[in-house]
Amino acid sequence: MIHIIQTALTLGCVYSLVALALFLSYRVLDIADLTTDGCFVLGMAVSVSLAAAGHPFAGLPAAVIAGGCAGFITALLQTRLGVPSILAGIVTNTGLYTINLMAMGWSSNVSLLKQETVFSLFRKTGIGGPWYQLIITAAVSVIAMVFMRWFLRTRLGLSIRAT
Repeated sequence: MIHIIQTALTLGCVYSLVALALFLSYRVLDIADLTTDGCFVLGMAVSVSLAAAGHPFAGLPAAVIAGGCAGFITALLQTRLGVPSILAGIVTNTGLYTINLMAMGWSSNVSLLKQETVFSLFRKTGIGGPWYQLIITAAVSVIAMVFMRWFLRTRLGLSIRAT
């Protein structure tokens, strides 16, 4: 029973990052952006591909950069080409299906068995005992929330909220 609770909390922390992205696009920017779905999977595909190649820590910033590029494409479609936000999100999300497959080597599943991941490296330190996955995901979620609160209070964040 405790394992089920632990897994649920860990997945909840992972999906809290999606909730932050949806909060930013729907509430702060007031845009119906559907890119979040494909962008979330893109980040995971990039991170898994780099972890399978032996670079688990490089996968994390690469996933963030890949997600930023997907958001940039949606923003470019909206601002420069005048595509409505809902349609720009759908177009970007459709294109991301192919990009996600390409990022994973044209395979729908990449095995991480016997591969070093951020979680397996953290487990080797012994910190957190059996709760190490929850500790990592909770820390990342809290850092992302603190960063978003800080960013929305900066001059750029205030100007984004004002538009």
